[in-house]
Amino acid sequence: MIGLITTTAGEELLAQLSAAGGALTITRVQVGSGTPESAAAAKALTALVMPQQMATSTTPVLSGTQASMIVEYRNNLNGGLQAGFTLSEFGVFGRIGESGSETLIFYGSLGENSQTVLPESAGMDVHRFPIAWAITD
Repeated sequence: MIGLITTTAGEELLAQLSAAGGALTITRVQVGSGTPESAAAAKALTALVMPQQMATSTTPVLSGTQASMIVEYRNNLNGGLQAGFTLSEFGVFGRIGESGSETLIFYGSLGENSQTVLPESAGMDVHRFPIAWAITD
């Protein structure tokens, strides 16, 4: 599987948000080295297959029923990456408001296009992934 998928739990969270209103809070963004067995397996995920590092993102930009953001991992985050890894997946986690439970909303897989992340000692290494979604009936 290559691409971005809304997880089953993410669909439920977005449906609740659409029905009841409120604000979507992005709680964390994470990158990893795993690969799901299939698109169906990716859809059922509640965590990354092989988490590696916490990442960062821009604040989602909303326009009607559409939103977009950029997921970014830099090797100088979180005190600096000591050993490199292969980045092949990322996840966007969130909740409704400040008190909802955290959910893996979006799962991204790079498939065979995985990227080597160098340790901080090798110099700055930045990986960005723009994502967009729309809420529809």
